[in-house]
Amino acid sequence: MLISPTFSMLFFAMAIMMSSDGFFYVRKIFPFALLFFVVSGLLRAEQPVLTSLPLIDAKALVTLKTHCYSCHSQSSEKPRGNFKLDQLTSNFEDRSNRDAWQLVFKKMKSGEMPPKEKTKPTEKESFSVFDWINSSTKLADVQRLKEGRVVLRRLNNIEYENTMRDLLGVPVELRGLLPQDGSANGFDNIGEALHTSSFLMDKYLEGADKGLKTAIANLPQPPLIKKQYSLKDMHPVKTTTEKVFRHQDDGTVICFSSSAWQAVGLTSFYPPDRGKYKFRISASGFQSQSKPVVYRIDAGVMGMTGKNNLVGYFDAPGDKPTVLEFTEELEPRATIRILPYGLASAQAVHKIGADSYDGPGLAVQWVEVEGPLYESWPPPSHRRIFGDLPTKAAPVYNYSKRVEVTSADPESDAGKILRSFARRAFRRSVSD
Repeated sequence: MLISPTFSMLFFAMAIMMSSDGFFYVRKIFPFALLFFVVSGLLRAEQPVLTSLPLIDAKALVTLKTHCYSCHSQSSEKPRGNFKLDQLTSNFEDRSNRDAWQLVFKKMKSGEMPPKEKTKPTEKESFSVFDWINSSTKLADVQRLKEGRVVLRRLNNIEYENTMRDLLGVPVELRGLLPQDGSANGFDNIGEALHTSSFLMDKYLEGADKGLKTAIANLPQPPLIKKQYSLKDMHPVKTTTEKVFRHQDDGTVICFSSSAWQAVGLTSFYPPDRGKYKFRISASGFQSQSKPVVYRIDAGVMGMTGKNNLVGYFDAPGDKPTVLEFTEELEPRATIRILPYGLASAQAVHKIGADSYDGPGLAVQWVEVEGPLYESWPPPSHRRIFGDLPTKAAPVYNYSKRVEVTSADPESDAGKILRSFARRAFRRSVSD
């Protein structure tokens, strides 16, 4: 089923207009619009085109003209039942055209047509019509089977996430919200295996809402934070009962263990706002015979139920502290975690004690964080939807910092927003 862009835009424009200023409901309505544009543009299949259809058989045409056209043609004064045989074509791939010819077959076969007061065609004349309709129907069926049938296919979860990222301009993670895709022969993009359900549609709406919350700036620009931290103040270092960390007077912490539970999260830094953050880490190898010490960095929501991703593996030179700099997109309440790679187990270090341990370690002098970083405000993702429309403080019954998009001409601007968005979603021009 392919849903008309015009219908979609009209429906959602009307919904947006329900508010007094035209934009009060835009956040509630847009997930439905987004789902319409993404899904309806994908659930479609090309219809095979029949290129070798026969013309209407000459004998059948003579029979129809002789016995039927006087009551059922364009030239009839009042075509009975508004049924015009001369307007039908020989294209039996066209469902409505095919059904019309099948009706002709049924009416003539039963003797209902021509009516009693009209001259009946001979058996030979009737057979010419029946034979042509049957042979044309079979030919169309064979031709369609020969060309194959196209199975409607929805996007798999990865494709859906990438499409939403492309449309909204934000690196939002959505595949975790969706039920697992089916697969066929090891592939997860086969139409027969990608089922659609009401549960999936509900999750699509949830994903659209999450994407829009990420893309739309409903708050003032978050303040820029720039702060330097020492690992000695982090919760894993302060509270561990295992002697695996050595402290130095300048605030440097030396990590001797590669055990996963001794990874050091930046627990004093939990940003309240989503955005891009710049990290600078000063680190060096310690007691490593001038060889570099490898360490890994993860980013995300830490803890047993948190989801985090690998930023990368990095070398800390063994001779002097070196600053590593990288940027990472973080969700609210996310942070980073540092873990040396290839060092001793926590038990081996604890037996001796960190202060006496003479094996290699990772010395971290400090960690600096700056962000959230924005090239402009509102961010590009917001302007991709609303353009340069201004914002104002939300009504009093919302919390005071919230802002909303405003418009002097809501109906016109809503139409522009939806047309612009629909063009990107359908990747083609759309009608008004």
